[in-house]
Amino acid sequence: MTSVRRALKILEVLAIADAAVPLSIIAKQVSLAPSTTHNLLITLVEEDYATNTDGSYRLGPRAAAIASAGEESLQNALNGATDRIAAATGHSAIAVALIADRAKEVAYSPGTDLVTVGRTPVTDLSVLDVATGRLLIAHEDPETWADYVADHDHSTDWDAERWREVLTRFREAGVGLRVPLAGLSPRVSATGVAVPVWRRPGKPSWAVGCSAPWALTAAEVLGVARELWQAGRALTQQLGLADYPVPEPDQATIADVYRAASRP
Repeated sequence: MTSVRRALKILEVLAIADAAVPLSIIAKQVSLAPSTTHNLLITLVEEDYATNTDGSYRLGPRAAAIASAGEESLQNALNGATDRIAAATGHSAIAVALIADRAKEVAYSPGTDLVTVGRTPVTDLSVLDVATGRLLIAHEDPETWADYVADHDHSTDWDAERWREVLTRFREAGVGLRVPLAGLSPRVSATGVAVPVWRRPGKPSWAVGCSAPWALTAAEVLGVARELWQAGRALTQQLGLADYPVPEPDQATIADVYRAASRP
């Protein structure tokens, strides 16, 4: 990993923190030696990308200024996408980014049906417990999947090989799915469906998805996935990438994804 990538990982950790983060915690989260992390932080502080208070760090004013540049138009695009998804499906909709190995909500629209999934910060759950998080991890380097499975608690008893099978299918299909398994508590019993959003070629920048407060059938998942695909493609094109990299989901694709996600 280059020094630039290491520094960006540190900034991601600071971006999702609710309070100043000690050096030891930052080093652990970015998997670097404390000495290496400290040297990078010295540079970030000198350049005003981070601030240091008694050995704990926050984002600095320069990082905040960069983050806010162009934020309004991007946020409007993401909010517009989740609004369209919620209106089309009736379910609560969300846009999520993978930041410092955690799923971070970047847009949300409440569902329009009489009964919907309430707003729960996705960071309160494991990144593998939500369809959007699963899909974004599926588009990470497959060599890192075992680490995600080991590092994040989740609501299944799947082993690393089982997760590899599921994530491979999500990556190929361009659809992420979370189907509640029998015996789960109501808090984690929703069905989640997600599709990726690209801003440039490569791996997706975000996932957009929605959640239903009950177990959907494969046929119902197909209907939701098609609405999501339309919104995901429109958002990708709005953000400047002409070709949406995955085809519209069909019945066979969703049936295969559904089997992968629902099999014990």
